[in-house]
Amino acid sequence: MNLINLQKENLEKFGEYTSLAYEDKEYTNLQIHTLGNQLANGLKNLGLTEGDKVIVCVPNCPEVLVSYSGISKAGMIIIPVLFLLQTEEIRYILNKSAAKAIITSWELIDKIKAAASGASSLKHIIVIGKEIEGKVSFEKLIAESGKDFAVQDVADDDLAVILYTSGTTGKPKGVMLSHDNLMSNVRASTKSLTTVTKYTVSLVVLPLAHAYGLTVLLGGFALGGKGVIMRWFDTEKVLETIQKYRVEIMAGVPTMYIYMLNHRGVEKYDLSSMRIWLSAAAPLPIETYRAFEARFPGKIYEGYGLTEAAPAVSLHYDTRPIKPGSVGIPVDNIEVKIYDDENKTLPVGEIGEICIKGPIVMKGYYEMPEETADTIIDGWLHTGDMGRLDEDGYLYVVE
Repeated sequence: MNLINLQKENLEKFGEYTSLAYEDKEYTNLQIHTLGNQLANGLKNLGLTEGDKVIVCVPNCPEVLVSYSGISKAGMIIIPVLFLLQTEEIRYILNKSAAKAIITSWELIDKIKAAASGASSLKHIIVIGKEIEGKVSFEKLIAESGKDFAVQDVADDDLAVILYTSGTTGKPKGVMLSHDNLMSNVRASTKSLTTVTKYTVSLVVLPLAHAYGLTVLLGGFALGGKGVIMRWFDTEKVLETIQKYRVEIMAGVPTMYIYMLNHRGVEKYDLSSMRIWLSAAAPLPIETYRAFEARFPGKIYEGYGLTEAAPAVSLHYDTRPIKPGSVGIPVDNIEVKIYDDENKTLPVGEIGEICIKGPIVMKGYYEMPEETADTIIDGWLHTGDMGRLDEDGYLYVVE
């Protein structure tokens, strides 16, 4: 199964429905699918070919979904880049990846042009929102391209995405994720939320350029829910949006929940629709967990993951007890072990390095064979994070 089939499967299973809302405008899943076809044709018309790499450096907006769809359908490789990165960081990723094109927004054009200076691989800068002299207009490229596209045949193990992460030290590493990595993770992680359906409304506030945000997006396709996209996190606007759209589920990071918890005037909003708050990317302090649930409706489901694992490793399931302080149980079809310094498995309750094996483990770091060999040993991904497993199989991240 690959990313291209996921969008097709979504249409076949759920039919056409309103799948996306953004700044008072709504889109159906069929519209996003068709726009993706047009972009795939447009990229081919620019001379790009299967296997070429395309950077997407844009704040959250529908065009990000269209870009991911079009790039995948054309058999190309998506490189999501957080728009908040500095010029030098973007330049490093551009040169290291040898990307042939960048899709960006007009507000970022000066930074992108500076980052692209001297990049010999780059052929096209595609700009969303305004026509910029000497650059390709995203809107024109789509408007001038056909709505039907013969999707490229890709293998499940083919490279789909390169996500650059700084890790703990050194230059950013390009985490290579295959179609199978991503789809295995989506299939496994969506099993944790049995009450999410075609009619469930979720708030998409995480950066879609991040592994966590990308997985939330793909999960929406798999489950058939409606996503309300926010350009970026703003506490007041989050509360307004939940009330306006009767949002039921939101995925966030602990910092977002701390801001919400400390925000004045929460009580003036009707948040009664909220059922599920997903938290990951960093540990959620237990005192924050308890205070948040005391003030807001719904339950917090904490999970754990990392980019190298595509990214969800463990989650709380709505069919099993929640254990505050833990990050849930490992997702389906993977193994999690706690290793000591000699790569020997530790017994239940003892603290050691969290190691993972299964179809979610990355292909490796792009053009970094030594770093890959140091991280994936005998098929086991060494996360560098310390944790323990309890007698029920729940994982606890210690540091």
